[in-house]
Amino acid sequence: MEPSRKSEGRRFLLDSLILVGLTQSGSVLHLVFQMMATRTMTKEDYGLFAALMNIFLLVYMPSFTFQAVVSKFSSEALVRDGMPAVRAIGRTVTFAGFVAFAAMLLFFVVFSGPIAARLQSAHRAPVIFLGVFTSLYFTSIFWQGILQGIQRFWRLGISLFSAGFTRCAAGFLVFAPYLAPLVLDGRPLFSFRDLFPDAWRPDSNPQVLTVMVAQAASAVGVAAVVFAFVRVSLRGGARAPAPKGLLRTMLAYGAPLILGNLFYAFALYGDQTIVQSRFAGVDAGLFAYAMIYGKAVIYLPWSFVPVMLPKVTTALAKGEDPAPYLWRTLRLGTLSSLAAFGLAIGFPTTFLRYAGGENTVGAAGLLQGYSIAMFFMGLDYVVMNYLFAINRFKFLVPFGGIILAQTAAMLFIARSPVGCIAIEIAGSAAALVVLLLALPSRKAPAILPPSKSP
Repeated sequence: MEPSRKSEGRRFLLDSLILVGLTQSGSVLHLVFQMMATRTMTKEDYGLFAALMNIFLLVYMPSFTFQAVVSKFSSEALVRDGMPAVRAIGRTVTFAGFVAFAAMLLFFVVFSGPIAARLQSAHRAPVIFLGVFTSLYFTSIFWQGILQGIQRFWRLGISLFSAGFTRCAAGFLVFAPYLAPLVLDGRPLFSFRDLFPDAWRPDSNPQVLTVMVAQAASAVGVAAVVFAFVRVSLRGGARAPAPKGLLRTMLAYGAPLILGNLFYAFALYGDQTIVQSRFAGVDAGLFAYAMIYGKAVIYLPWSFVPVMLPKVTTALAKGEDPAPYLWRTLRLGTLSSLAAFGLAIGFPTTFLRYAGGENTVGAAGLLQGYSIAMFFMGLDYVVMNYLFAINRFKFLVPFGGIILAQTAAMLFIARSPVGCIAIEIAGSAAALVVLLLALPSRKAPAILPPSKSP
């Protein structure tokens, strides 16, 4: 191996370890939050909470499209025109992020009633706070794309860690010892119950509403951290005008990415919503336990993708072969996920007993099967994003066909949560085959439009 290739390999590993260390520390805090929730909520309430969070993830997962698009354009601009061009992109995407925030929040407020009815929630208030939580996270994605594109991995990692930290802090407030009002000298300073008085009746899922209010509060902290880091990273220095047609070109490039990530999000997060609507109650609660803890298998492969993408884009912009970054990411992702996979397969009862408490051990069998599906889904995500980074989109037709068939089978054929998991295993494995067959042998061109003259 050439010295430059060895040096680049070491740099890739170092950047990966920085980002993975910080993101997985945040993931541990997310898991602590889930442990508090599973030990506090009834199975029925936890099933509703998990369904609400899956709606968030159905939106949040495709939103990584915008992070990938912003990252790609920022990386290419940095290689070609330097930081002034990146600052121009930063101004454009910040405006787009604020518009997206307002539009998404309005959508959740307007449709909160039908969504609550579909999920068998007694009140629409949890859906409204889900909208606040989702809109703020969605806006943060645009700024994280800037940090990723210019390879500020420490700052990106800290911003991702802050998501787990603020969520866990909000969880302690809610769950220990299930505080609805904040008190000082025995007198309430503020009570969540003042917001929607009729939503706190015992038959209106008050625990779920309390948790969603806390989630919305944590999202405010995450957005503030990410915005501060972007401001620090882009401040000072010369500014350049945005390339002509920048936003239009970004949207054109992002359209197939949105479609691909929507397919992936439905495959990954649509399951709990389907199970909640078809098998509500204890069955949905047990599936939710398996889903939450089974996804531990997928987090580590995901963590390497934000490092891979700007490296691939930079290699393309320099006329170099980006393929080594894919194989490094797949190796690291596979090896890192094996520990969680082995624990979930070999010791599911012990894992659930210590992680979620005695009321979760009934999901041990579901956890084993779900972990297999998540192992394939983690690799699917790596290869899919590599194909996007090198401007290859033809795989979307067969990939989307598999996901749609999987969703239809879960809706109309599966007769139990076990049947849903079996369908997910088959679908995720078939998707990986399709993605690997779509890998090309030639480089793809850069797509950033020319800068307009000052």
